[in-house]
Amino acid sequence: MLDKQLNAVLCILNDISDGSYKIIDADEIISKLSDSDRCTKVELSGIIRTLSDNDYIKVKYSTVDEYCLATLAKARAIERAEHESAVSETAELSDESAGGKKSKEIRLDSISLRKMIRNAAFWGAMLGGLITAVIALLIGVFLNSK
Repeated sequence: MLDKQLNAVLCILNDISDGSYKIIDADEIISKLSDSDRCTKVELSGIIRTLSDNDYIKVKYSTVDEYCLATLAKARAIERAEHESAVSETAELSDESAGGKKSKEIRLDSISLRKMIRNAAFWGAMLGGLITAVIALLIGVFLNSK
């Protein structure tokens, strides 16, 4: 989950880049930030580094004053998900004001496929190891009883 300032910078980069490499001036990014999210060029450099490290953007080169970068699919998906949640929140508010109640849906999109695969592999290995240990214990008991 991104904090407010990282998210604001990411939204600006998504608007500018759209997945293709663009040369972006640091002052241009800072000028588009709201007053509460405003940062210095050095702080912006750290934010862009964090976004790059977390695979939201791909940076070809960077200086303190300018960046050549592209937003990745993960970044665009985050922005779409936030846009959809904002739209659904306004729809829920309008439904509640009309007297209707809308149940919250579990979003399977937010569950990472990698995380599901990692969990399945872990529990599969744990179960396999447990079964193997039980079989080895049974074999040991039967061999010692003779």
